[in-house]
Amino acid sequence: MRKYEHNSLRVDSANGKFDVYINDQKTNKYEIKQNYYFMMGDNRNQSLDARFFGYVGEDHIIGRPIMIWANMNGMFEPAAPKKFIWNRFFTSINNDNPDKTSYGIYVLIALIGWIGYDIVKARKEKKKNKY
Repeated sequence: MRKYEHNSLRVDSANGKFDVYINDQKTNKYEIKQNYYFMMGDNRNQSLDARFFGYVGEDHIIGRPIMIWANMNGMFEPAAPKKFIWNRFFTSINNDNPDKTSYGIYVLIALIGWIGYDIVKARKEKKKNKY
């Protein structure tokens, strides 16, 4: 309430009762001003996410997701069967459209191009170092 909602908060306890003051007004309820989201980390370099620092206010979110890279069920539950949900790989995130756009062909083309470039580059280096 103090940090993200920019309100002052004071709790007075007298005679065994707690009085809560928000912006110097006594109250027993509070309405949250903005939306808060659970933000998941990508676990790169032990990244932290909302399980560590809590829900994130809407005004602190930078960027927006555009694509689902992979979707796997049961990866972190030891007893659950592990399976891929193939129809969600490389699909767009457009929540208002039930027909999700698939970026799979573009990812495949980029991957083939990158591997091809790497092979051509390695051959040139090998040819250059041969002499």
